[in-house]
Amino acid sequence: MKNLKRLNRKIKLLLVMVCFASCGKESEASEPFQGVWNLKAIVQNGQVVDVTRPDLPCFKNSKLTVGATNFELFFSALKSQNSTDCDSSIESGTWTKRNGKYFISQNGQEIEFPIQFSDNNTTLQFTYGTGAGAFDMVFKREENFSTNNNGGTNTTKPGTGVYAGIWFIGSSRYDLAIYLRNDGTYTEGLRKSDWKTRVDGNYTIQGNKLTTTSKSGEKSYYEYMDNYSYMLADGAYFMFKVEFVNQIPPSGYKFQNIAVLDAAGNFSASGVSGYLYFDGNGKFSNDKSAFTQTSGSGIGSGSYSGQKYVGTYTISNGNLTLRYSNGTTSTHSFFYGRPSTKGDDATIVVDGYTYFQKE
Repeated sequence: MKNLKRLNRKIKLLLVMVCFASCGKESEASEPFQGVWNLKAIVQNGQVVDVTRPDLPCFKNSKLTVGATNFELFFSALKSQNSTDCDSSIESGTWTKRNGKYFISQNGQEIEFPIQFSDNNTTLQFTYGTGAGAFDMVFKREENFSTNNNGGTNTTKPGTGVYAGIWFIGSSRYDLAIYLRNDGTYTEGLRKSDWKTRVDGNYTIQGNKLTTTSKSGEKSYYEYMDNYSYMLADGAYFMFKVEFVNQIPPSGYKFQNIAVLDAAGNFSASGVSGYLYFDGNGKFSNDKSAFTQTSGSGIGSGSYSGQKYVGTYTISNGNLTLRYSNGTTSTHSFFYGRPSTKGDDATIVVDGYTYFQKE
């Protein structure tokens, strides 16, 4: 893309002003690149700037529009460090895909254009520039559609994907989660290593009504609400949609209850007091006390007694991998519930259990 130096100056200006920030409907073709992409974040030298923040209004309309063969990048940023005025630029050209690789052409010159897709092809990221001046631009698809079919996580139809919720009965807690696939199958076994392909039954959707039928013939009924963002389960509790992500903003999440039961009503754990902190750069801490784990591989399984575990983590395609400092590794299903516009905090769902954001 041309005008690299000009755009790069704006990015450096943004990074100086913001020390560190936490973090078109797809065409009928199967090509994930096509669509309208809104700029979400800028990443450089480990700094992540969320450009959707209210105090950064100049970036609001920045977007990448990709057609069948052409593209246009509209980028808006602060005109100067001491100015509140916005300055914009437009980049345009053509693109093609050969042997799985993307190429863009401007002014008759073609270059390879590496792209990374995540979140079921609803997030796009690419590196702009080379060397010390390079930075990443992160875009979010304007409509929540996807063409990803890798690892069984393709959930492009309305009402599909992962929903999670909690049902409290006295001092007991049922953590429930369900993964609805495009092919009409579902699983509630998100604690199982084969959750991506495991089939516990089938489902049908009629309007805003979801009916699941287990292999044993038992039926459950759900009602979608707020454009499929959550649903009422069996008329008793709510389940909210959570996302497949590859990264989350730095934050801590807490899980606490006197007793925990799984969806089948089996006693799972007692005296739970769990805390997971992700620094956003691949490091985590895990502090749990008075926790006794029964069968299964819980987060940091073992004798906790207030110990603090520190290690590294990766999040990819619905999996959280924790690598502890003592050399052990564990893998878990993982989904992210974004903060709502109503002020609700973010959540994470690990092995079907819901953790609430805790600063």
